[in-house]
Amino acid sequence: MKPPKFKNKISINRIIERKYRDKSVDNFFPKRQKFSPSGLSVIDTSNDPVYNLSAPTSVNEGESFNITLNTENVDNGTEVPYTITGVQTDDIGDTSLIGSFTVGSDESRLFLVTADDLTEGVETLTLTLDNNQANVDITINEDQLSGFPYTFPIQLIYE
Repeated sequence: MKPPKFKNKISINRIIERKYRDKSVDNFFPKRQKFSPSGLSVIDTSNDPVYNLSAPTSVNEGESFNITLNTENVDNGTEVPYTITGVQTDDIGDTSLIGSFTVGSDESRLFLVTADDLTEGVETLTLTLDNNQANVDITINEDQLSGFPYTFPIQLIYE
């Protein structure tokens, strides 16, 4: 069923406006004004740079692992410096604790965890981008159960 068609179309708002204006209540329905977006600003975040780091969550002493930088909306050739904390250089094969990735060409780092025969307990290597846009933690497990790898038999002597 179609809605009925009217010959003389008039807006309900116009009727109400006229009714109240006749009673001198002009402020009840303020006059329409054109919208001007001069005070508005639109922030487009779809092109903001995105930084992600990927790595294994844990490794054992003596193993190697990669940390890879993945980016979006970052120009190729951009240097992205990083800092490593939580370990010493000798824990990761005398590798420097500072460095940088290069977007588009050098986005992965290989690390070798030194099997040092020291009892240090579980350590956590944290690589953080210097722009603070991403970080990753890798747990380094001991390669042995205790710091002394030898066991001695115990002799009990009864007298």
